[in-house]
Amino acid sequence: MSPRSIAIDSLNAPHIVYGGKQLYYAQYDGSQWHYETVDATIVRYVSLALDSSGKVHI
Repeated sequence: MSPRSIAIDSLNAPHIVYGGKQLYYAQYDGSQWHYETVDATIVRYVSLALDSSGKVHI
């Protein structure tokens, strides 16, 4: 576990989760990045995985 984690989906698109003052998730769709705040609590360590359906698990 680290302050950030990355996974690559079946289309070679990166998914990134990272912590800090909040928990953030970012996904690149091939042309632009999409960002969202997943949780508003302070997060030091994160882990990211994609299942066989491409669903994100943090």
